[in-house]
Amino acid sequence: MQVQALPLTLGGIMVLLTATMTVASPQSLPVLDPTLARLCDASAPDYAHDSHSVLPELNDHLRVVVIGSSSTAGAGASRPQYAYVNRFRDQLLAHAPHAIVINKGVGGNVLTDIIRRAGRDVYAQHPDLVVLQTGTNDARQGIPPAQYRHDLSTFVKDLQRHHLNVVLIDNQYIPDQLGSGEYQSIIRATRDVAHTTGVPLVSRYALGRTLVERGGLNGDDLIASDRLHPNDLMHACTGRALTATVLATTD
Repeated sequence: MQVQALPLTLGGIMVLLTATMTVASPQSLPVLDPTLARLCDASAPDYAHDSHSVLPELNDHLRVVVIGSSSTAGAGASRPQYAYVNRFRDQLLAHAPHAIVINKGVGGNVLTDIIRRAGRDVYAQHPDLVVLQTGTNDARQGIPPAQYRHDLSTFVKDLQRHHLNVVLIDNQYIPDQLGSGEYQSIIRATRDVAHTTGVPLVSRYALGRTLVERGGLNGDDLIASDRLHPNDLMHACTGRALTATVLATTD
């Protein structure tokens, strides 16, 4: 067994992101340091918005498609195993050892790109649950919020008509976008669609804001060097938030 510790400075506090790797289990993922875990959990009341959705009973054969853009593909994580989808998969497997998580993240995608490939990347995969991460690129590319809201609502309802359960993930918390009206409008649109369609929302934006406001961090502690994608900490918190939301709604 090899143990690796990555030092991170968060709000002036040095903590360790510890990765435990075993040769016999190449899918093993880094364990979130307790200090970081407490920071993520501190925002629990904010990132998972109330919903009337009931996901399928958690069982060993749960099949999940996570579809989105570059952060779903793993951008910003220093290593593939640190990305939020891999963390979510690892945590889910602890409860459902034979569950399958399929990653369909494609860098640069806006919502309409995701919808165009849904036949191949969602419906053909026959999932029980679809995790849809969207919004950041739409806001940055100037997609009109009203059009985005319409397209997202239509897509979620189509997934529901196919008897698929849905969890939404909204925009990344990006310091350079905090003053953008378009960015905020897309975030509100995603929240509105989650409410009107009755699906759970994991709000990365609310998660990041709470880590800054309550955790003593600043925005730069949550993003990679490109100042766009989530870093290891934000990937870890997103994976933890997604797991908590899925497990809570399957109880």
